[in-house]
Amino acid sequence: MSPYDRVCAACGGTVRRFARAGRTGRYKGFELPLPSSLELVECERCGERFVSRTDRGKIEEALAAEYRRHLRAKLEVALQKLDDAGFKLIDVERELGLSAGYLSKVRKRVEPSFQLVALLSLVADEPLRATAKLHGLRRA
Repeated sequence: MSPYDRVCAACGGTVRRFARAGRTGRYKGFELPLPSSLELVECERCGERFVSRTDRGKIEEALAAEYRRHLRAKLEVALQKLDDAGFKLIDVERELGLSAGYLSKVRKRVEPSFQLVALLSLVADEPLRATAKLHGLRRA
């Protein structure tokens, strides 16, 4: 044990700063992976994490980036399903009450919201049924 290592109060293992794969963190309701290169203070035996204010910032930044990547990937899957079902972006925008060109903007440069990705995913699973339901909701 080096002079910088500490003993874990929970299990007696060695607590030190190191990077490893397999760590996760919760962010906006999702359990997301942390980068394997991120060095954190943790017990080698039980995995107890000791987080400083600086480390908290690094963790939040990494999770936010992973969250954006995760949403963008789900957005692309939903849009591809809709495309495969014969729906053009303009038709999807009209059905969902979005402005023309909005989905193209989101696809290229605007961060998608969870709500938009969730709605598109639900519609993409059963597009004909979903659009019929939307038409029914618009009736008085």
